[in-house]
Amino acid sequence: MVVRAYIDESAGRYKTFALGCAIAKGTEWTWVNRDWKRCLERKNRELKRAGRKCISRYHASDCESLHGEFEGWSVEEKKPFVAELLSIINKYHVHILGITLNRSELSEVYPEIKEDRLDRESYAALAWLLFPEIVREAKILDACPTAKVVYEHGNVSQHMMSTFDRWRASNLLDAEIFDSIEKDTWKVLPLQAADLIAFEAMKDRDNQKGPTIRDRRFPLKELMGDKRHGGGRGIHFGKEGLERLRIGNLLAARLSTA
Repeated sequence: MVVRAYIDESAGRYKTFALGCAIAKGTEWTWVNRDWKRCLERKNRELKRAGRKCISRYHASDCESLHGEFEGWSVEEKKPFVAELLSIINKYHVHILGITLNRSELSEVYPEIKEDRLDRESYAALAWLLFPEIVREAKILDACPTAKVVYEHGNVSQHMMSTFDRWRASNLLDAEIFDSIEKDTWKVLPLQAADLIAFEAMKDRDNQKGPTIRDRRFPLKELMGDKRHGGGRGIHFGKEGLERLRIGNLLAARLSTA
């Protein structure tokens, strides 16, 4: 059985960096794609009737801040739109993973990382940790899965393939399930779902680091709640974990060849 995993990233105000991953059988993604597309089309018909600008996609940070294509929206308009997208993810057997680290802690453990490379190295570190989690979730979905991974192409994701190659070299048995790892654009609708997951994982961690500790946001409550048909987990990779990574010379090996 083919299991597809979609990955996107998000960076926060309080130095949080997150990867979001949505994993499901290929057949499930057919229905997610259909419903996600219908949601966007329905919203665009509403916007067009009102003489307003249509949206090309869901983009988590723009939607949250009401910027970009979401300029002119209200919070009251945003909430049901996001709630419908959440209901689509929860309706099907989509397993979600949100994994985070603090970029300041990464800098402390790896002082050789220059500031302009921090997001890229954060992505590489979390990707290394994400691969075995994808294996775990894929084997929950199917006893003998074949995993296909798609990640959004961008400046910070350029080390995805080299990171996977190094991870595979030391995890040959687990790596056997991976059939392909490809980059693509936000036009692939499941990457928009991964964007939502990454953003909410980032916000949840950022809300614990800011001057005011805030409760878990509604979207993440829904994603991690008991209404879901799929599984969901969040993992924070703290300073102690980064130090173990350093001792294992994993990211250091990547940096030496960057």
